[in-house]
Amino acid sequence: MRKFTFRLDRLLHVRKIEMERASVELSRRVQVRNSIEMKLDGQQQELGRNFNERRIGTGSALNAEAMLDMERYSQIVQRMIASTTGELNEACDLEVQSREQLLEKAKKKQVVSRFRERKFDEHKKESGRLEQKEIDDTAGIQYVRGEVGSST
Repeated sequence: MRKFTFRLDRLLHVRKIEMERASVELSRRVQVRNSIEMKLDGQQQELGRNFNERRIGTGSALNAEAMLDMERYSQIVQRMIASTTGELNEACDLEVQSREQLLEKAKKKQVVSRFRERKFDEHKKESGRLEQKEIDDTAGIQYVRGEVGSST
């Protein structure tokens, strides 16, 4: 049986590498998004703590300057939250793009893989047909030799 060779093996290998790189890029973007989400959660918790301090502090003897400082800090944290939310939206968009690229590369790889499988199936059928032909020829030769040997 002759060895199976697929002329597009290099292309299939390149497609696999491209898919792996796209997968790594998607993983990196997911990590970035997760870190931004954690940062946003921390900022939101900080804003909540500040709000609780102002609410609790209203009943106690806090001076007006301390209340103004808390209000300014609250505004700063709200701006940081808005900025981080923008970063998060951008990171989510990049993640979606990476996911789409990965799917596209997977489809391209799958096309070549299916083509390779079809060619391999054709190779197996052809090899089986050739082997059967050899067996038939060998059996025919042995039969003829057996016939010739018994007639002499």
